[in-house]
Formats: sequence, C-alpha cells, structure tokens
Amino acid sequence: MPLPKADQARADELAKRASAAFAQTDLAKVRRLYGEVLLIDSEHPEANYWLGYLDCREGNPKAGANHLKTASKAALDSAPWLAPDCLVELGMALNSLGLEAEAAESFATVLQRFPAYTEGQLKLAEDLEQDEHLTESAIDACHRGLLVNGQHPNLLKKTAELLEREARWDEAADFWILLHDITTPNAGIHLRIGLCKLRHNRDTQAASAEFEKALETDPNHEAATFALAEQLDEQGRFDEVIMRLKLLAGARPDSARVPLTLANFLRKYGQLEEAVVQWRLGLSKDPQWDDCWRNLGLGLEHLDRIDEAVDAYRQAVQAAPENPENHRYLGASLQDAGQLDEALASYGQAVEINPENAEAHWGRFWVRAIRGDFPKAWDDYEWRWKLRGRTTPELDNSAPLWEGGDLAGQTFFLRAEQGYGDTLQTIRYAPVLSEMGATVKVGCPPALARLFANAPGISEVVSGDAGNVTFHSHQAMFSLPRILGTTLESIPNRVPYLTAPNPAGLELPTTPGIFRIGLIWHGSGSQSPDRRNVPFEQLLPLLGQERTMFFSLQLGDPASDPARAGVEQKLADLSPLMEDFAATAALIEQLDLVITIDTAIAHLAGALGKPTWLLLSAAPDWRWMLECNDSPWYPSIRLFRQSKLGDWSEPLSRLTETLARTV
Repeated sequence: MPLPKADQARADELAKRASAAFAQTDLAKVRRLYGEVLLIDSEHPEANYWLGYLDCREGNPKAGANHLKTASKAALDSAPWLAPDCLVELGMALNSLGLEAEAAESFATVLQRFPAYTEGQLKLAEDLEQDEHLTESAIDACHRGLLVNGQHPNLLKKTAELLEREARWDEAADFWILLHDITTPNAGIHLRIGLCKLRHNRDTQAASAEFEKALETDPNHEAATFALAEQLDEQGRFDEVIMRLKLLAGARPDSARVPLTLANFLRKYGQLEEAVVQWRLGLSKDPQWDDCWRNLGLGLEHLDRIDEAVDAYRQAVQAAPENPENHRYLGASLQDAGQLDEALASYGQAVEINPENAEAHWGRFWVRAIRGDFPKAWDDYEWRWKLRGRTTPELDNSAPLWEGGDLAGQTFFLRAEQGYGDTLQTIRYAPVLSEMGATVKVGCPPALARLFANAPGISEVVSGDAGNVTFHSHQAMFSLPRILGTTLESIPNRVPYLTAPNPAGLELPTTPGIFRIGLIWHGSGSQSPDRRNVPFEQLLPLLGQERTMFFSLQLGDPASDPARAGVEQKLADLSPLMEDFAATAALIEQLDLVITIDTAIAHLAGALGKPTWLLLSAAPDWRWMLECNDSPWYPSIRLFRQSKLGDWSEPLSRLTETLARTV
C-alpha cells in the first residue's frame, strides 16, 4: 500500500540526509537517520540495504541478512536499479553464515534478472583503476561481479591484473589459474602465472615449469622465452640460454627484441664481439631503442673501438634527445676519443636537461681536469657524493664542515673518502693545514695508518670507527683542492711528502751493480672498462734487459699469471711482504726505479719521490692530463703513453729503449 504523501516526503528527506552523512563517514548518523526511515516505511529498500551493508561490515551478518532480504524483495518490486547490489550483498551475508545454497540462489537471481550486472562491474573496475588510490575498490568491483558469474573471463583477467598492480602475487596467480581453467591453452596466461610465482616467493622451479608450458603452447613466444632464459641463466645453464635465443631468432627473423636480448646475454658471458653483431642486427630492425644503442656503445668501448662507440651514442641521442644519459654517454666516449670540446658540450647538454645528473657533472669535471682547467674544474668534483654506485661512505654533516677560514688553534679532522691512490695523492694537504695553524687528525683505512703515522703535519691517525674523535671542523681530503683554490701552479708537489719506515725484516738481498726495478702490470679491475692491464708476455723483452733485477709489486690474481713461468730468476715476487702500505713503501725505497700502470703503487712511489715510469692508456685518468710526459702532482714520475687505445707495444718500446740507456 503506498505511503501517504507526507510520510513519503519525510522518508525521502531522511534518506537524502543519511546519504549525505554516509559521504561524510558519519556512520552513527547514517544508522540513526535510516532507522527513522524504517519507522515510516519498514520495507524501504535503500534504508534496509545500507543498514544491512553496515551490519555486515561491522561483523553482524545475521542482522545484515535480515535487512538485505527485505531490501532485495522491495528493490525487485520498486527499485530495480538497487536490486542487483542488494542481492549480491545478501549472498555475501548468507555465505558468511554458512548458507551457501541460499547465497548461490541470490547470485543466480542477479545473473538471471540482471545479466548486464557483471559487465557493469567490469566497467566500474576499469573506471576506478584510473585512480591509483582506488585500486582496492576496483578489485572489490571485480569480486562482486565474479560472485554472480565466477567464469567471466574478462573479470578474472582484470582481477589478476589489478592484484599484480598491488603486488599481491599469490592471489594474482590464483586468478590467472582460474582463467586458464576456463579458456583454451594460452601461452600468455602460463607466462603470467610463472611471473607471479617467481615474484611471490622466488619459486623458480614452479615458475620455470609455467614458462615451459607456455612454450609448449607457443614455442616461439618471445616473453616466455626471455623469462625462461633468465631462469636458465640463474642456474648457470649458459649454453642453453644462447641456444634457445638463437632458435627464437631463427623463428622470428623480423623481431628486434630477440637479437637485442641475445646480445645482452652474450655480453654477460664475455662474448662481446658476437654481442656487438646482435645489437647491430636488432637496432637495424628498430633503431628507436636508445638504451640498446648505449649497450652497443659500451660493448664497443670495452673492445676499444672508440670511434664506433661514439657513433652508437650519437644514434642514442638521435633516438631520445630528451634523455640526459644519452648525452652523458656520448660525452664519455668523445672524451676517450680525445674530442674534448665536443665531450664538454655533451656533458653540458646532459646537465642542462637534468641539473641533478651527478654523473654528467662528474664527466664535465673530468674533461676540465684532464685539461688542467683548475680551479674551475673543482666545483663539479663535489658531485662525487651523489654518484650512483659510489662505494665511499657519506660525509658526516652533523659536525662543522670546513669551507675555508682561520684554522689557528683548531683541531681539524681530515677524512679519507675514496680509493688508496686518491688518499695517497691528497694526504699532501695535511702539512698545508698544519701550516695554517691546525692540529690535523687523519681518518684513513687501516692499510694506510702505519704509513701516515709519521707523515709531516699529522698529529694523530684514526682507522676504523671515528666516532670518538674530537675536533672543531672536518672535511674530505679531495674537497681541499677546491677550498684552497688549487691550480696547476699551486699544487703542493714537494716530494717526498711521505717517508718509508725502517725496513727491518724487509731487507732485500744486496745486488751489487744491478739496477733494481719494481714492476706492476695489472689494475684491480675496479674501473669499467679497466684499461690498466698490460699482458705479461709483452713485458718479456723488458725483463731481458741486462744489469737489471725486477721485483713484482703486483697483488691479486695477476701476481700468479701463468705467463710468468720461467722468469722467476728475473722477477722476484714481493707480494707476500706487502702487508700494508708502510711495508710496501719500505720495499720501494730499496729499489732504483718503479715501472707501473696507474695504480695506488704509482701514487705511493710518487709520494716517496721514487723515480717512477708510468705506463698510461690513451684514455688516461684525469690527473695524468694529456700529451705531457711528466706530472704536476709528482715530479719524480715520467709518463709513457699509448698512441693508440689498447696498444701497449709503442710505449713499451720507448720505455725499454729508455731503460737500456739508463742502466
């Protein structure tokens, strides 16, 4: 029986106010207002629906089901727009009460009476997912649709995708499996199941099985092959990785991704020449992959094919000129090619696009420094603190950082912050600070502590935890050249600025009439690419020089290079005695000459004032500058440079001839 108009108007007004209260999440007010509505109309569909909804959410499904039964019956008669939601909520309440059969009947009624409901929930989910903050609401819409039709493929797919977005990998896998069970064999679904299992708990075995199933369905499925290749790679099955990718390349000759992916694995396995071929092949099919042009450039650089690397990076810039990394990589290759003006411009372009690109600032420093453009270069050097992959610790800013000013009567803590060579180079500034009136304490790695203990200008050496060191101000060693305005002309280069300790216990045998030479031929591998390695067999003519005895100062694996077999009488190994830099210094002091590539030993020998001949790559470190054969940092060092990158024959020939005239 219809309500009197006045009662209907009152009920509508109360329902409107309740809806507004719901929008403000004032649930107590919602309950009160809808309760008043029911006093007027006990079968009011909207009031019963929302009160039932709240009862269920607040843990009272029995009361909720009663309201929802009333709401469903009334809505089917008078508010069909609300009926599907009433029936779905009722089914959920009945399920929680263990009344599965009644719940299924409620869901079936929705599917029968309102067949468009599931598509409506899918559309709602698609709309909601546009806002990343509403992803959970989108998942809820999918779940409601699936309660009505649990085999709706698009709802299953959308639910799985939304759960992936929320990184709920195990739940996503379940929905992909449900989709798989109702569809024809699909490689993409197996791929997604495998990826979810991999991301959920690193179940590599289950993931690999799914990738294999994908390939059984579609043997030439690219993404599944790539995913399986990653797993095979982790298992060390490198030959199978290459075999599968080459088979895929044959089956998909028009694909750019396949040769580009193959190239990346070939590079990882040290097959650079073939990797370059594959990068070129892939990029010939799709030249817009700027990251792949960069990969090609890096591969060419490691092969010392610098001009080709420059061309590759130019292609990267052309493909994505807005990416500062492309300009930075081009700058680095131009720098190695000796085209410094263009290198500086490329670094500048990278900085213009992204002023916070620390690597580009570092590259710009490098070019200015290798030209000797000091003090201008030093400002960019401060960006070293923001370099990606930097292994040195952060500088403690809680204590006063010295940026210049009076140091008279002050205690100053000078901190090592980079490699051994950098620290040996910059410890020269300790006497400068001391002459400015400071009491200088030095923090350094343990391997340098004993050497620095008696160095001029240093009052105390701290290695390890510096938490208990007291000081007025501090600074990192390599910030001092900037603060002090160091130029080429003002470098503190009086040598020796370090002295070796007493060699007791480290005495070398006397060799009357023999010229004693220390030798290092291999870098640590810490640089990429590391161009500081001279193949040992190329040193054999040098070792044949009459009236000489060589002493190996080489550490690490190269110290036992198989190529050394048969030269033990001409090359004595001192590495077992080199327990720290103080011991190494004591050994060097007993030599007449040190011949080395660019390592910390070069810096140590230079700091000791020992005559040192330094073999340099054609793309040297910034501190050795260009073209000159001496160093403003170390007066006792003489430089022997490559003319062609990777070719040591010419500098070794000159060095050998010079040695013959010297001994």
